[in-house]
Amino acid sequence: MTGTFQQVFGGNNIYPVQPSYSRQDYSAAIALSWPIEQAVAGALVLTDIVDLNPSTAGLTVSLPDARQVSTGYTALFNNVGMVETSVLAPDGTVIVILESGTVWQLYLTDNSTAAGVWRAFQFGVGVSEATASELVGAGLVVIGTTLNEEILVNPQSADYTIVEADRATAVQWTDGVGAFTLPDPATVGNGWFVIVNNSGTGDLTVTPMAGEISGQASDTVTPTGTAWYVTDGTNYFAFKALQGAPGATGPAGPQGPAGSAGAPGPAGPQGSVGGAGAAGGTGPPGATGGVGPAGPVGPEGPQGPPGTGIVASGNIALSGVPPTANVTGTFPASYFVQLTLSSTPSVATSLWASNKTTAGFTINAAAESYPGGGLDVSWMVTS
Repeated sequence: MTGTFQQVFGGNNIYPVQPSYSRQDYSAAIALSWPIEQAVAGALVLTDIVDLNPSTAGLTVSLPDARQVSTGYTALFNNVGMVETSVLAPDGTVIVILESGTVWQLYLTDNSTAAGVWRAFQFGVGVSEATASELVGAGLVVIGTTLNEEILVNPQSADYTIVEADRATAVQWTDGVGAFTLPDPATVGNGWFVIVNNSGTGDLTVTPMAGEISGQASDTVTPTGTAWYVTDGTNYFAFKALQGAPGATGPAGPQGPAGSAGAPGPAGPQGSVGGAGAAGGTGPPGATGGVGPAGPVGPEGPQGPPGTGIVASGNIALSGVPPTANVTGTFPASYFVQLTLSSTPSVATSLWASNKTTAGFTINAAAESYPGGGLDVSWMVTS
């Protein structure tokens, strides 16, 4: 019987599993290890294909000791980051510098030393992964992993010369009348732009160091106005938002509550003396004064006008100190009283009538020395 032999294993050597791919994201220099059993757990292993993603330029990747593997070992490095990185031999010798997006194949040709001899050749340029923080520039900000627009505000309250670093910012005027100067278009180049806002109370004059603004030597931004100034490298062009007409005045609001009384003001200076006031009315009768000393007998007065008739007459005794007596009766509204001393006193005596009314009057006497006895007086009322 003729038998046949079945080769189950294919007749080839069976090799241990070779790690084929790894990605290294690093922010500091790293050193790789060979994929052998003695590799320390957690070590960075050199695989067949390695994607490198450095966070900053100049970081390095060191290969392991070449004496630990056979010649012909091959590894492919792809820089997927945004900055360059270098692959070094264990002794620090630079094997290759990988620019962003480049792919390099390395293979070992001599393992007699730790550094070994490595050959390197470049593949076609690959596609790098964009890192937002590496792309950020004027007018951009990183939010998470994306780039977003931003306009930073640069407030100014004095005349200001705008510089190239103000690209894509809003330079804000905050005072009265003022002036801004734009940089030379040839210096900042085609496509440079800046925003100017007038938040002040006066006109803002904008003048370029060279060239014109929309065909004019300068431009004016009025209060509350905003203008974008863009250059083609020779002149500037102004783009302004249209300002609407002022709105109609709204109705008056309701009257507010009365304010509290203010503190009294300081006393004013003394005023000048006023003119004489009008004469006052007759005051009420004063209280009866004490007995004064008897005055000297005055000269005989002129004869009065003849009366129109005797209304009443009589005699009455005066008593008291000073001597007085009240005469009552019915008398006209206007009348004269004639008094005659009936008895002869030891001193000179004056007589007069007071308190005359239609119901009576009072007879008064004054003596320098009154003896204490009665004084008899004859009276007569004429109209």
